[in-house]
Amino acid sequence: MRDLKLEQELTLLRSLMSEAKAFRDIIQATLNMEVVVPEHENRFESLRTTFPELAARFQRELGLPTDDSADQLFKSVKDLPSLVRSTDLEKTKLQARWHRYYMGLYEIQGRLKIRREKLDALNPMALKLKRFVLNPFVLVIIIGALVLLVLALIKT
Repeated sequence: MRDLKLEQELTLLRSLMSEAKAFRDIIQATLNMEVVVPEHENRFESLRTTFPELAARFQRELGLPTDDSADQLFKSVKDLPSLVRSTDLEKTKLQARWHRYYMGLYEIQGRLKIRREKLDALNPMALKLKRFVLNPFVLVIIIGALVLLVLALIKT
């Protein structure tokens, strides 16, 4: 059984995690090159506005307590040139803050996936279908049929 709300929450979480990875990639590239690339600057400014909004929407949708860690993550970096000029300690703190934030998202993703698995287990038809398809005898028949189909397609 699929819960539409749960699937929407997972989709929103995946997009939030993707944006968090994009932020990390920009930060890492800037720190590694020690030069600000205009493409990174533009993407960073875009993330600066969209990411906190997406994080707040995610918190509302899941009914999580309001957390400003996404805002704090971006407030800690005024812009990419200031990041390049920052001290090693500030850079390390930023990376640690990002890791804590991302691990929190990862933990939430795990809880949502467990909830989805529990819902799937409640659906007896899905459970029977899963058992049927995972039966080794059935798998051999399915693979054999696919091989015969491919061979027939190759001959034509």
